[in-house]
Amino acid sequence: HWRDIPAVPIDAFKELTLSCVPPQNCERVFMTSGTTRADTKGRHYHPQLQVYDLSMKRYFAERFMRGVERLPMGILFPTEAMMPNSSLAHYLALALSEFGTEDSKYFVDADGMDIDGLCLTLQQVQREGRPYALLGATYSFVHLLDALKERGLSFRLPPGSRLFDTGGFKGQSRELELDDF
Repeated sequence: HWRDIPAVPIDAFKELTLSCVPPQNCERVFMTSGTTRADTKGRHYHPQLQVYDLSMKRYFAERFMRGVERLPMGILFPTEAMMPNSSLAHYLALALSEFGTEDSKYFVDADGMDIDGLCLTLQQVQREGRPYALLGATYSFVHLLDALKERGLSFRLPPGSRLFDTGGFKGQSRELELDDF
């Protein structure tokens, strides 16, 4: 039973192999970002992604989508292909594939964030008045807010729109206090 599994400190995932099956038999290995300890990344072994994926979809549908089947989405994070060991990249890919509309897209690629494309999308969404969802790590939102301020732009997303901040500056941006964010 899952309650029989003892709690361990987070550093245990960086120091030990914690897995119920041999690591080579795992479907995926997700790694931490390394922001708390750059010399060692924690590893999370997943023999199958079935449980992870089901958990994500049920919770996301209930807490984020709240009865809406699909929304156009903008993802402010690298793709799963760019970060194959990132659980967040996998999570956001699932969000897009399971709950995003056909016009949903990533706004981060190997060259960084596509601010121009994102601004055009936000202008269109604002003009059309249809709900929109922006999902990404905290640092992505900080970069977006900085770019919008630099350009003198702001947007008012239509009612029913959603922001999904997954947390984490991850050393990728300046840090903000929660109230400032």
